[in-house]
Amino acid sequence: WHQGKNFFMEDGYIYKNFAQNGGGVWSQGTFTMSGGYIVANEAIFPYDREDGYGGGVWVNDKSIFQMKDGAIQGNFAGMSGGGVWVNDTAEFVMQGGEISGNIAQLGGGVYLQRHEDGGGPGIFRLSGDASIHGNKGTVAGGGMYVKGILEVTGGEVDRNVSDSEYPNLAIEPIGEVREG
Repeated sequence: WHQGKNFFMEDGYIYKNFAQNGGGVWSQGTFTMSGGYIVANEAIFPYDREDGYGGGVWVNDKSIFQMKDGAIQGNFAGMSGGGVWVNDTAEFVMQGGEISGNIAQLGGGVYLQRHEDGGGPGIFRLSGDASIHGNKGTVAGGGMYVKGILEVTGGEVDRNVSDSEYPNLAIEPIGEVREG
């Protein structure tokens, strides 16, 4: 649980934690990750492994998570965002590092939220040598499930798996992908 202005992670592990949402990190504010590992965390509801959001990281409303290096690996969410859940009006900026080996029903690697009732979208900015690979979405979007906005200027979303026809990227009708 991170609430406040700034948190800097340069090294170390956030390992084997669990919560209903944000198994490893629940971020409210600005979280900058320039190294280290967020690994083997779970977001599950008590008595219901089919629910839970943001196995590794939950980025809450009006917050920013900046990933320059490091890894978000091997996390699990019962419902969506095995590696990362980006909530309405939140932003995840991925310039380096990797999101890999995570599992959820929707968005094994990343889930971008946007409420259909008018809430601002979650935004994910992918650039540099960032890599989203080897994740599994058991229903759709092994790499990413996009209801919000995905902005791509570099990086890769590749080699993810899903039981649907969208192993790397599943985009809802209200989702947007912007390339630049």
